[in-house]
Amino acid sequence: SEGGYIEAAVDDDDVADLNDDDHDRQEDAFELGKDVIKRYHEWEKLVKENGWERHSDHLKGVKDTLGPMPTEDEIGKLAVWVAAMINPIPPLGVAYEIRPAILAAESGYERLQVVHKGLEDSIIRVSKPFDTVELLGFRISMNRVISGVLGLVLAALFQYHFKSTIDRRME
Repeated sequence: SEGGYIEAAVDDDDVADLNDDDHDRQEDAFELGKDVIKRYHEWEKLVKENGWERHSDHLKGVKDTLGPMPTEDEIGKLAVWVAAMINPIPPLGVAYEIRPAILAAESGYERLQVVHKGLEDSIIRVSKPFDTVELLGFRISMNRVISGVLGLVLAALFQYHFKSTIDRRME
């Protein structure tokens, strides 16, 4: 336990890649695995470029803990690895919580489908800079909004103070 979080490990033997029901979807699973890897790399790039890491090298630390990314033919392990990356502890706050669905899935292919959807949803979120919101079709930096509001408040306070000072002197 580090920082109040409970840590656990999943043994590679606990994560099946394909069960008996999946063998007819093996080609689909392989293609989906390749797409998950491609989307993961896109997601990682966007997280870094748009400032979503909570601290310097956040993703690097998670990767160091998890070890290397499994290949597309290790679909169960790949799904668990990607789920751990997009829902790390401590959290990034960039993806819906998919770990319970990953653990509840009955096959490697189902896990891969869950993680693929999680990546797609998260890519939408991280494709814009961390501190922005979209309002009426415009992307607005929250830092600029806060700075602008703070500037207006300070200007109003100064105006009130100086007006009060001038009014007192005029009396």
